[in-house]
Amino acid sequence: MAYKIPKEEPPAKERMTVEELEAEAAREPNEVMAAFEERVKNEEARLQDATDSEFWFTLCFQTRKQKEEFLTKAGLIHLGDKYLDGMKVAKVMGIKLESPVPPIRRIQKFGGDYLKRIIK
Repeated sequence: MAYKIPKEEPPAKERMTVEELEAEAAREPNEVMAAFEERVKNEEARLQDATDSEFWFTLCFQTRKQKEEFLTKAGLIHLGDKYLDGMKVAKVMGIKLESPVPPIRRIQKFGGDYLKRIIK
């Protein structure tokens, strides 16, 4: 004897009329397009920040010993001897940077309660 899975009826508040469903379906492409346009705008800003080559500078010395002496006397040697985090260097030097820190990229879902009904 085969077991039959009982058909569950959605709660009354989730039932939609045909007209409501058609109206929601008509809005859906606009919502999707708006979400893509917002994502493109955010990606362009993120790409600019990620590929901007003007966020670093170099100090050069004549010898490795000079470099290490400088880093030691400046109190920076504990941060490394090649690539130093500028934020940490500024902190060690007592410099408070006022420039904004770029946001950490977060991927967001675009809106629409219909996703909850479609994707289970």
